[in-house]
Amino acid sequence: MYAYFSELDCPDDFKIYLKEDPFEDQKKRIVSNIFLEDSFFRKYEDIFQRLSFLDLLFHGLREEFIFMSPYLFEDEYLRFCDFFQYKENHFIEDSSFVISSVSDLKYMLREYFDCCEGFIEIFPQFQEGLMDTQKKIQEMQKELEKRTEIILPAESDGVVFTCPNAWFLTPSGYLYNTGGEDGHKNGNLLYPFFKIYNYLLQNWEVSDVFNHKQIKKIIERGYVTSGEFQNYANLVYSLPTILTPEVEHDIMRFQNILKLSDLEEEQLIQKEDFSFPALERSYQPNIIKLVIGHLAAEEDFFHSFQKINGSQRKKDIIQKINAFSNQDFSDILVRYSGFHKVESCEKKITTSSLYAIEEFQNYLNQGWSLYIIPKIVYDAKLDDVKEMDFSSYYIDRHFDKELSNYEGKGKVLIRGKNI
Repeated sequence: MYAYFSELDCPDDFKIYLKEDPFEDQKKRIVSNIFLEDSFFRKYEDIFQRLSFLDLLFHGLREEFIFMSPYLFEDEYLRFCDFFQYKENHFIEDSSFVISSVSDLKYMLREYFDCCEGFIEIFPQFQEGLMDTQKKIQEMQKELEKRTEIILPAESDGVVFTCPNAWFLTPSGYLYNTGGEDGHKNGNLLYPFFKIYNYLLQNWEVSDVFNHKQIKKIIERGYVTSGEFQNYANLVYSLPTILTPEVEHDIMRFQNILKLSDLEEEQLIQKEDFSFPALERSYQPNIIKLVIGHLAAEEDFFHSFQKINGSQRKKDIIQKINAFSNQDFSDILVRYSGFHKVESCEKKITTSSLYAIEEFQNYLNQGWSLYIIPKIVYDAKLDDVKEMDFSSYYIDRHFDKELSNYEGKGKVLIRGKNI
């Protein structure tokens, strides 16, 4: 049975307290949702043609890497591989690029600029053209900075941040906030999904994630570090740190580490119980819940796809999962990975668990409604993925039995059943 999180009753009250990053210009703010008119893309049409040429270089390198010399430029190849796989899932390869946001465009340009550096080493015959492409990318980057940067007065050092109403419960029972539409793509699991998707397309196994060890550590020490928070939120703010005796002790530790030689520092790092001092940390319960929820969600998400590791049809399976969900990421979370979507305004939980009536008894007793939808299931024996059939005799009988014993206050809805 899932624990009842009272935060979900009034999600607008779920706030965290941050401070302006001292390393950022406090008078500058970046606006990411600006409109880029067609004339902008026409102006830089030559750049997009050059980027298409970089794509051709990479794909040619991939053929050479596979068929000719498996160790030639291996480091450079691996550096670029993740970016090009990411791009292929974000942009349609035709005469024009599909840009989902200005931040995505900035990321793409930055990565292409770095790719040029490696390509100059691999393809010296194209050095002049590649260096010219870098100059043109920088020109476009400067214009994007001018368009997206606005000047505002800094009113105070403190920032009150209200978390978006974008909640899930993880299969392991933690409260998880995706960060909403503007959430960091690592925090909302999009980056991990692209990584998993590309692994399966290449017929590779999905690696394991052991975040429960870090969760245990956070709970034991009672705070999260700035690095842990930024990995989830990636906000342009830092954690307000209270100067406790523990923090003062870590500041001294950090100063002593700076005095060490490279060899002494390396020997220290090799010790199993060593960790770098965390000078910025927060004991705020809401920040701790956000970070722990993200870590639990990431681990549960990876585990759900490890079921496919033994498949001989990994590419077909992942594409079929995508098709079943109509490429809706929330649908993948709920129907394949076993997450439970929370809609606080309607006091409704959407789940694919067959045992949801019992699992969410605490919520049903508080008047929440439950909407149960068919799960997407991987069948290892058939090496195939399918949608659970709610009209089948055994599942229909199961729900009839569950409903006959239900006496809660909330309403239970099951897709395909008239209740």
